[in-house]
Amino acid sequence: MDSYEDVRELLLDGQGDPGTGVDEPHIVALARLFEGVAAFVHDCQPQLVPLFGREAMVCLITELQAECDSCSDRILTRYKETKHMQDVLHALRSETANARDLDALLNEITLLSQRMSAYFDFLNRKGNDVSEIDAENTDEGQQSQKISDAIKEKLADCSLANFRRELAGYYNSIESYVMRENARLAIQIDESNGDDADTSTAVDDFFFVMQKCFQRAFAFGDTDAEVLRAILQQVSQCLMNDLLAYMRRRLRETETALEKALGGSAAMSSLPTAAFTVSYLTELANKANISIPGGIEDGSQESDVAKYDFFVALNNAAVSGEYATRLRSNVEKAIHASPKLSTDDTSFLAAPIAQITDAARALVLASEHGVSRLASVLLTRVTSAIETSLKEASYLVGETEYSLDSDATPSFSTEVAQEIETKVLSVALEKRLTEKNWDALVRQVAEWYANKVESVIFLPPIGSTATVKPFNAFGGLRADRDVRAISAYFSGKSRRSTVRDVFGRLSQLAMVVNLERPAEIYDIWGPNAGGMTWRLAPGEVRRTLSLRKDFNEDAVRALKL
Repeated sequence: MDSYEDVRELLLDGQGDPGTGVDEPHIVALARLFEGVAAFVHDCQPQLVPLFGREAMVCLITELQAECDSCSDRILTRYKETKHMQDVLHALRSETANARDLDALLNEITLLSQRMSAYFDFLNRKGNDVSEIDAENTDEGQQSQKISDAIKEKLADCSLANFRRELAGYYNSIESYVMRENARLAIQIDESNGDDADTSTAVDDFFFVMQKCFQRAFAFGDTDAEVLRAILQQVSQCLMNDLLAYMRRRLRETETALEKALGGSAAMSSLPTAAFTVSYLTELANKANISIPGGIEDGSQESDVAKYDFFVALNNAAVSGEYATRLRSNVEKAIHASPKLSTDDTSFLAAPIAQITDAARALVLASEHGVSRLASVLLTRVTSAIETSLKEASYLVGETEYSLDSDATPSFSTEVAQEIETKVLSVALEKRLTEKNWDALVRQVAEWYANKVESVIFLPPIGSTATVKPFNAFGGLRADRDVRAISAYFSGKSRRSTVRDVFGRLSQLAMVVNLERPAEIYDIWGPNAGGMTWRLAPGEVRRTLSLRKDFNEDAVRALKL
């Protein structure tokens, strides 16, 4: 290996398909060089150690590594020249490099790193084999360990190891650039996935880039926590600075358009006031997909206006939050499963992983805020009608009137459900939202309605001018039926999550107002509550009991709760 002819011969033997990193001639030549050194060490060890002692392995590996460094330096120098590495780094600094052209180079650099890592692992194992020969003898074992440590030290300071550290610098710079540019490209070319798609193209494209870059980083440096940390930091920056900012902007733009389409007398006069039908959703989507002055960041072009409506933007944020959480989980699993990363390495990587967690949480919060805004906009269409229905509901009911009540009898609860079904939680809208967003919307509407029922029918805010609604025994039965009916309606609207807890206070209010006498509260209060957790304070229980006009006020006040 004394001349360039040796390198030339290795390169000629390594000629293959230049389209794949595996067959890149410099990588093949380096692999054959490593195989030659490894085979020589493997074959010599059984004869060398018995004849010359364990120290001979240090001399053998040191001399062979010096020869390997001489040859590998020439191979790797030619590789850098062939790949124009300095020009690539200059293009990265000036941000003129084409990210697509760098993908193949990254794969080759990763393969080079893997070849070097496997080579060093083999030589270090040979050093460990020597140290284990006399492990039972303390003195001999200590001497053998020194030999193993000496081999590791020699390999860590060799020219090839220095180049691998240089290679890590190349990799970090190129991979970070490729990740950032491809992530921004995914956002730049974002468009609708079709009429039936829940999300736009940016979501899948963006996270494909993140997952691919991390997997390649792990393939490059599963022994190098510095490399993994740098790439994970770039992932978190792309999530926070690019994706999250983009999702928030799209939500803001499309939300403004949605409010403009639904709010205001001029806009409302051009929209149907009937049911929230498929045709209405289509019209709303068209109106929400308009350019709103001031809704787009300064300097944006008209082509940067969202090519989809608020519902898709809302789904984008929710799904992105789920994908970011899944990405973090995959990262953690890969790190903990790696036998080459120490506990200190895991702690070293905790900070960028936490940043990814923060980004995922921020995306979820953006989605939740969007659901709140959607609920607020939709509920303005039914607030007046529902408040009127609640105020007109009567709970002073005679026996004859109550006997006519049944599940098939129209009541304010069924009327409210129909109003919400047609103008808020329609089947057409359900088809537009992801399962998570739909359930979140159902919960928001259920919470809004539960608060309305409590404040209008049972417990008006203290100091308000609202009229207290009186109850009698049959009215209590009707209230219990109404609460159960509306709770069942919202439970039926949820796809996966439950909303029964939303109606916990209402159910207890209906139960209290349905008691036969005030003292009966003791049967279900305090130590007699059993497994039930009371959500009403003692004062609220007394206020509820006082709604019953057939209860003695002194008996209610005398209750010791």
